[in-house]
Amino acid sequence: MKRRLSALTLSLTFTACSGADSDLPEAYRRLDVPEVRLRSPEARASGRRLFLANCVLCHGERGDGHGMRSVGFAKAPANFTDPAWRRGVTARRVLFVIREGVHGTPMPAWNWLSTDEAWDLVAYLLSLSLSLSLSRPEPCALSSRPEPCALSSRPEPCALSSRPEPCALSPPRPRLSPVDGVSRGPQAPVPPRPRPA
Repeated sequence: MKRRLSALTLSLTFTACSGADSDLPEAYRRLDVPEVRLRSPEARASGRRLFLANCVLCHGERGDGHGMRSVGFAKAPANFTDPAWRRGVTARRVLFVIREGVHGTPMPAWNWLSTDEAWDLVAYLLSLSLSLSLSRPEPCALSSRPEPCALSSRPEPCALSSRPEPCALSPPRPRLSPVDGVSRGPQAPVPPRPRPA
């Protein structure tokens, strides 16, 4: 009986230590996750601005991993819109990847972001799969096209819509060249890569 109890205790101990964040460095495992901040619309809006400024080239405007620079990567950038991605990560793990990058991939360390900025970016990334899994985005109030405003390349919200997504009718903003960072003026959006069947 004592043996069984010891085995059960040992098993529970190892199970508790093998959680989703068990392979993170201790400093990240011990971080307090700011749950209120992660649900905050203001934090998500701030995270969205950071995402559009820093992450779009690889992860795509919609966060689906189809950015202009993602072509040719040995491992595709994360698809933040995939609910399976969301189920496989924690807020701490996302923060770790943002801060430390991913060794052996093109994902750099964004350790120059402040702690608040990094958590805002986490809030936005975690919200992408949640919003897509709960409902489809509605189209722009002014547009007769079925696409949601989030497909626009302009980050400003639609003037007649209550949603924070950009308006599809807005003129496209100049894009920076992926080679030298120089603005080349308005360009047609890059079509998304075909998805594997």
